[in-house]
Amino acid sequence: MSRLLKLFVVLCIAGLTACDAALTDMNRTGSVSLYWSQPLERSDGSPLELTDIKGYEVRLWQGEKTEYETIFVDGYSVTSYHIEEVKNPKDVTVRIAVVDNNGIYSDFVTAQ
Repeated sequence: MSRLLKLFVVLCIAGLTACDAALTDMNRTGSVSLYWSQPLERSDGSPLELTDIKGYEVRLWQGEKTEYETIFVDGYSVTSYHIEEVKNPKDVTVRIAVVDNNGIYSDFVTAQ
């Protein structure tokens, strides 16, 4: 039985001000902030202790690129990550998965 993990993610795009989702100048460089809740159970419904979480893998695509940047956020207590100097922040796709201490990944969730 698969023991994938569940994860909930929120994406905040910042341009002129924090969380300014009304950014209109697509040539502007801004930042992207991710916020998530620590999962408390695995996909099969079994409990997940916070100390079982190794960290989170973030994948960032910019524009139409097929390659993505991978960022590993270490630690179970981290519930946010801020990425600076993102060109056209409204044109990025961010996906994130939680990874447990055994290397088991959750499904990647697209931040919205």
